[in-house]
Amino acid sequence: MPEPRADTMTPQTGATLRDWAANGGALALRARIVLLTAEGRRDAEIARRLGVSRQTVGTWRHRWHSDGLAGLRQRPRTGRPVTVDEAEVVTRTLLAPGGSAASRAVAREPGLSHATVAAIRRRWNLTPDQPLVPRVPTRPPLPGTDVWVMGLYADADRAVLLVGQGRTPAAPRPLPR
Repeated sequence: MPEPRADTMTPQTGATLRDWAANGGALALRARIVLLTAEGRRDAEIARRLGVSRQTVGTWRHRWHSDGLAGLRQRPRTGRPVTVDEAEVVTRTLLAPGGSAASRAVAREPGLSHATVAAIRRRWNLTPDQPLVPRVPTRPPLPGTDVWVMGLYADADRAVLLVGQGRTPAAPRPLPR
């Protein structure tokens, strides 16, 4: 039996696309583009309806036609992997002595750009006009799937955020009596 084309809209494929479209995120936009394409809509109409460029619609429509559902998933990125330790930036910001938590000052020692540090601080809600109590970001997710927050201490003078990384968080040990 010949294999169906990559862009064939079977009932199962349609159900998968509708699930993706309902769940939000990057796959939702891609699924909506494909579903509207399957309805016979033109790229310009889809772009206007979804608030994206025609090029975006064309990209995902092309990937759908060439690779089917697999073409809509995120591909591995080329180039050097990200090496910024966000936990270090957050820790340096929280522990910086009075007023030296500016992005340039925090960036100097680890050798990062101040723009990178500023982006991390915005993601963690560590802006100068906010009290230094971090908010764990959910979008974009923390780097790595196995990073979790273990504890937070904050008072008027300092704040400490403890994060862990590994397969599963270790069960807390009982305190000695």
